[in-house]
Order: sequence, then C-alpha cells, then structure tokens
Amino acid sequence: MAFWNFDLSLLNSVRRSLGFIANEAEMAPSPTDQTLGPSTAGPPTPHGDQQEESPSRIWRIDFKFVSDRQGVERLGSVHSLVDWSAELELETWDLAGIMRDGLFLTQDNVREEEGRLLKDYWPEEESWGYTRSYTIVDSRWSGYLYVCAWDVRPVANFRLHHLTADKVEMARVEDDEENTVYCYDVDAPDCSANFIYDDMPMDGLWPWPKEECEVEGQPGQPSQPQEDS
Repeated sequence: MAFWNFDLSLLNSVRRSLGFIANEAEMAPSPTDQTLGPSTAGPPTPHGDQQEESPSRIWRIDFKFVSDRQGVERLGSVHSLVDWSAELELETWDLAGIMRDGLFLTQDNVREEEGRLLKDYWPEEESWGYTRSYTIVDSRWSGYLYVCAWDVRPVANFRLHHLTADKVEMARVEDDEENTVYCYDVDAPDCSANFIYDDMPMDGLWPWPKEECEVEGQPGQPSQPQEDS
C-alpha cells in the first residue's frame, strides 16, 4: 500500500546527506567504530515501577527527524554547520498508553553516562560524519536516539527540546509480527494512518493526528510535557 512506501526522493536525499540510507539494510554505513543500538543490542532496561516483568507484546517505534526541511528544500542541500538529522528508535509494551497520553522525551529519560560521539566514514559520500548516540528509558518504553551531522558542531549543540513534531519526516510503528499499526509521511499526509485510535489527536512528538488549532497555529509540538500555568 502507498502509505508503507518510505522510499521518497527528498527525504532520501536529506538522509543520505546526513548519513541516513533509505534502504534499512544499509542504514548503518560501514562505520569505523562499532555502533551499539537496536540492530546490534537489545533495548536498554527501562526504569520505573510500572513496567511488566514479562510484557506479552512489544511494539517498535521509529521516528525520523530533520532540523530544517524547508531550508533543505529551498537550498537543495544541507548546511553542514547547522543541519542535523535524527532517528528515534523505541520499544514499548504500552503503545496504547503513549498514544493516549502523548510521547514526550526529556533529559530525565537520558542515561547520561552512556552518551557518546561516533565519527564514521561514508564511502558513498567520500566524507566523514558524526553521530551522537543517546540511550533513553522510561517506565513504558526504552530505546535509542541518534543525531547525525557532517560537522561536529550541530550534534554538540543539539538538545532534546530541538525535537518537535513538526520536524518529523516519517514515523512508523510495528508490532512484534512486523504488522504496521501507525504510519506517517510528511510527503504523503493523506496516507497517514493510525490503526488503533484512527483520528484521535495525539500529543508530544506524534506528528499526526493533531488538534486542528495546533496544525493551523502551532506547528511545533514540544518533546516534553508543558507545565500547567
């Protein structure tokens, strides 16, 4: 079906420029350092008292972000000293809960002692790139965040609040049998679908659906909950 097609020309160009390869089998391009993540290691142990000891079902969440999509479209290339691309990979045993309550990521979710920077060489681009790796945990999910750029400064200056719903290029959720239960594509919004809650607006980093007023007047959704005033 069309909404399962994640091979779109603009995003592929951006992701390739920043180190993401469209083919998932090639997504980690021959690094000089070994990259730990879901492809080479299991998800980190969650924290909190609410998780089940042996969850009966697991969902995998994959979000892809780009720092300035409009700028890339306008210039036709990335600004190596400013632009970054990010991939958020999570596993959760309470997908329904984080759809209802929203998906939020704060510094409290980061295992700071596991943060690191990798310098990788991409033969296809004949250039070195930088990947900042975060291990992130919550009582209902755990996973990794990777932030990539051609220059070290964008990843050094990156902060979690820079992740917002309007920077999501693609999002997909699959169950443990690889069935799609949620999908979003910024280039094909009519193909976005939530097979659990249909059109229910979702908060935080979920890019779709949003309240109509948010879509029209407040395109940027924060990655952390807002305190009551």
